[in-house]
Amino acid sequence: MAQEKHDLQLEDVQDYTSDYPPDYPGAEGAETKRRGLLCGLIMGNKKMTCLLALVFILVIAIVTILVVGADENAIEGFHQPLIIIDPSTLDASVTGPLMASLLAMYDRNGMDSTPLDPSSGDDTPQRRAFFWLAHENQNLDHSTKMARYALAVFYYSTNQVPTEFDEEPETWYVARRWLTKASYCEWHGIVCDAQGRVEALEMDRNFLTGVLPIELRILEDTLYSIDIADNGISMSEENFDVFLNLVNLEEFFGDNNYLEYSEGLPPQMASLVNLEQLTMSYNLLGGDLSVDNVIPAMGQLTHIEMEANYFSGPIPDYIGAMEDLVYFYMRRNNFNGDLSFLESGAMTTLFAMWLDGNDLTGNIPAQIGSLQNLASLSISNTKLSGPIPAEMGDLLKLRRVWLYDNQLTGDIPLALQKLDKLEVLELHNNNMSGSMPQGICDIFSGVDYDFKALTTDCNGAVACSRSCCTKCY
Repeated sequence: MAQEKHDLQLEDVQDYTSDYPPDYPGAEGAETKRRGLLCGLIMGNKKMTCLLALVFILVIAIVTILVVGADENAIEGFHQPLIIIDPSTLDASVTGPLMASLLAMYDRNGMDSTPLDPSSGDDTPQRRAFFWLAHENQNLDHSTKMARYALAVFYYSTNQVPTEFDEEPETWYVARRWLTKASYCEWHGIVCDAQGRVEALEMDRNFLTGVLPIELRILEDTLYSIDIADNGISMSEENFDVFLNLVNLEEFFGDNNYLEYSEGLPPQMASLVNLEQLTMSYNLLGGDLSVDNVIPAMGQLTHIEMEANYFSGPIPDYIGAMEDLVYFYMRRNNFNGDLSFLESGAMTTLFAMWLDGNDLTGNIPAQIGSLQNLASLSISNTKLSGPIPAEMGDLLKLRRVWLYDNQLTGDIPLALQKLDKLEVLELHNNNMSGSMPQGICDIFSGVDYDFKALTTDCNGAVACSRSCCTKCY
């Protein structure tokens, strides 16, 4: 079960991070409501923070110089020039057999070898990778040689490749040891298993552009994780074919790129039947997920994070049937409809759910009380109406709740007094009445948490003393 695979700590699920920038698509007018513990420390100790930061940078620089400078095969510095091999310098006795071997490999894997053909020119990622592999000319076993080729294609497919979003990109920020004679397990961002096979590509925040190449299929047997978050990867339509054969992939981190599709998720991603963690926030994805068949095909998912995209329509009922889902982050899309997907009562492993900034209407279903492992709930800045259901008092693990900026009515349920782990309960900017239950005030009086928050409209319709509520609206 997914619950057994996760150490569920709120500090690991971004409750403390600032909201998305207000100028990001879909985030217009957003308020910054959640401050990180680190941010609080920085703001309160600016001089000490700057000093520690300077010391840290100096230590990293010294270590980098020692490690990189000690290895004559290492690529020094940052944003190193692209490595390009002149094909005229290559030995035909090497290129001929190598090309035959590559073409046979393409044929066995059902891949299009056209980009490897001389008629495609010498500047395709495949041709450049072929030239590099021939230039290297190491005596390696076939599997290792093909893996090096696949990684070289990845290098040339994502390194200083102009896109419509970046016409003059820089080279990778870090390319330490890439395309050297060193084992690819020593190349920056490559994680290998005990047998020296590629398990993961950890290339986040590294100035990648271009597309993920289809040649990653060569690594499909062992590749379980791809992290390209916070780069400039630009993909659409057939570019997503790379996912068709990565059936062993368990993690894909694609946040903050230019992944573009307008009818839900790219259909090629339905092949990722073993995927557990899917994060694709800050992209150009849109459409109605309720008629999409991709997520239902991903039967192992425990983590869905696709915030700040353009998804529309209702939140699909199939989400409510995902019994192993642990994290569900869908803030700042264009979802409409209601919370009826919760009525199944099946999401008993759910730990965190954030749906802020969508056009959601209707009541909070009573079945929310079945989410027995829920610790973090955020559905602010929507159009929810009706009362807070008393069944929320059954969520005994609930610690942080944001329901501000809605149209909720009625009294604050006395049943919430049972939630003795509460650290945040923000209910302001609603149409509620009555008073804050004394039992909730008693809970917060004993909370030892720097960012505790208990808010209501206590400058208006809801009674809450200043000694109880941390802020009145």
